[in-house]
Amino acid sequence: MITKIKDVFPERVHPVMDSIFPGGVEWHWKVKNVKKFGCLKSCPTYEKCRGCGPSGKLCSVEWTETPAKTAAFMVLKHIFDNFHYYNCDDLADEFALPLASEISEVLDFPFESNLSPAEALAIVKVRLKQAEFKANLFLLWEGCSIDGIEIAANYLIASHIKPWAQASDSQKVSRYNGLLLPTNYDYLFDRHLISFNQHGMIMLHSLAELENLYGILGIDPEAKLSFLPEETMQFLSGHNEQFHQVHAKMTN
Repeated sequence: MITKIKDVFPERVHPVMDSIFPGGVEWHWKVKNVKKFGCLKSCPTYEKCRGCGPSGKLCSVEWTETPAKTAAFMVLKHIFDNFHYYNCDDLADEFALPLASEISEVLDFPFESNLSPAEALAIVKVRLKQAEFKANLFLLWEGCSIDGIEIAANYLIASHIKPWAQASDSQKVSRYNGLLLPTNYDYLFDRHLISFNQHGMIMLHSLAELENLYGILGIDPEAKLSFLPEETMQFLSGHNEQFHQVHAKMTN
């Protein structure tokens, strides 16, 4: 059975796609004096396209029937990279922008023609799971997990506590198996060079070379989580163990 685009992306983003695809529900065919169907020439299939995308359906009201192939993902990336152009103000920003941003993040990968359809689909499915995970973390934390740090959502990293490769399907997207961290904290947390204890306080290694690194990266030695659900602590206990194992290896 051929996987179709409509089956890859969740239904909640379908209205955005309905509107912004050239030929979609509210598409304005004559846009900014662009010759061909109102599409931008930077589209990867522009020269050979007849106005409906690589499958003959993608950039039309029949986009739902498009097979999930590499070329389709290439065009999707182009469309969402140029969301403000293709949207043509059909959808209100407060509704469309968060969803479009989510899809853009999923498609933020250098899809190339030599990538097989199976490989492209696998990449998108993983990225959709990661987007779901980050959305679940925001439902719990609302912002940065570290108390007192206020930073825009797009600068926060959804950090798994139990690594993706070791987590079950449910744990991969669980709001309790992660923290929303700035890049500097995420870098160290992912490598078990910091952790957080049962009180939510940051744990640092007492090694001169790492103390210097903490200073360079601007790590607050008094940092603490804004709160700590019991379910999150269950995941953190394993991270704490890894933290101590790293310390033991570095001191031997």
